[in-house]
Amino acid sequence: MEENTNRCLKCGAVLNEKTGSCLNCGNTCPDCGAIISENTGTCPNCGDGTGEQISTIKYQKNSVLAAFLSFFFPGLGQVYNGDRLKGFGILTLTTITLLSNLFIFSIIGAFVVLYAIFDSYTTAEKINSAKIPFKKSSFVNYALFFVLFIILCIVIGITRVWFVKQSYIYGY
Repeated sequence: MEENTNRCLKCGAVLNEKTGSCLNCGNTCPDCGAIISENTGTCPNCGDGTGEQISTIKYQKNSVLAAFLSFFFPGLGQVYNGDRLKGFGILTLTTITLLSNLFIFSIIGAFVVLYAIFDSYTTAEKINSAKIPFKKSSFVNYALFFVLFIILCIVIGITRVWFVKQSYIYGY
């Protein structure tokens, strides 16, 4: 007697009875066998929805790389994780505090760098465990990050030169 099981039309593997998805090649529609859209959770051919979004394709973020990026360029790990605004904010705050002449600001800047490293690592781990949604990072975000970094360095460099010039002129 032949067993009544649904098989994947793409690879021939037995489909999961509960979800209708193929564990070998991805999500497949239980009605027509087409790959179910990862974004919508519906079949592009027949429109059948599974009632929930099923994703066997799992995007990963490298948490060590995120921490490494934040160590060398605070905020870049956040941009890598897809959180552009947080990354730009950390970059701005770190650049201003670390390049200032006041010792207290340098200490604050060091704590911001440590926070950036910790946050980028833990955010990547949360993305990998599906606690927060995956966000793609784009080349544009990386380019904007480095443009902001260069602008901040120029502005702070000009400001420091001006302060040195003023202290030389006025003797303080």
